[in-house]
Amino acid sequence: MVFIYELAQTPWITFISMALALIGLILAVIFYCKGRKTKLIRYYLDGSSLFEDFVEKISGLSIQFSGKQIKTLTVTKIAFWNNGTETINHNDFPTNDPFSINIENGYEILDATMKSNNISNNVKINLLDNGKKINVGFEYLDPKDGFIIQIFHTGTKYSSTFKINGSIKGFGKIIDGKVSKNRFSKFASISSLVILGITIFISFLTNSNFVIIMPISLMIIWVLSFVMFRADKKGRKKML
Repeated sequence: MVFIYELAQTPWITFISMALALIGLILAVIFYCKGRKTKLIRYYLDGSSLFEDFVEKISGLSIQFSGKQIKTLTVTKIAFWNNGTETINHNDFPTNDPFSINIENGYEILDATMKSNNISNNVKINLLDNGKKINVGFEYLDPKDGFIIQIFHTGTKYSSTFKINGSIKGFGKIIDGKVSKNRFSKFASISSLVILGITIFISFLTNSNFVIIMPISLMIIWVLSFVMFRADKKGRKKML
């Protein structure tokens, strides 16, 4: 009994116990999230400006599209994918909030093409309202199914020029899936508070050295957060 008590007071034993508790907590959250039935479409934007006010800088130069002179040309690629656990069908969108892409006032969509990772989804796009709107339709999207819409337009920015519309019945709006350092920082901060509480609790029970255990615990949290952040970002970029 004395040996077991002394062993429990060893910092490394305490650290291993805390690490196992943390892993159990993370797995519980993961299994809970995977067990939830969700219908969720996320999107991610990328692109670049091909030229801006180029014709005004070179005398005698004229660039036209379908007989209309244009001064700015930007390409935007928008990746959409089913990030939920359930199949999304075309009738999951209400008639008063369908799936569409609208360009900001003052700009025009010149052309749009689509590429899907599953042709059986039967994704269709239609350019409407004189280049102001793209309607998006599909037969279904299984989890992880997705498609990319490439848009040529006269906007000066590839990202903030568009508004994504559409609600899925019972599950809400289409969500921006971009990865930001703010999300990483928020996750790391919350995780740090959780591990701090676990560390104090275990240190109190075992009379272990809190100062030794805490830096190691926080390092694990930050490493896990960074790995998750990089993996998430790589997955979004891979679609484009």
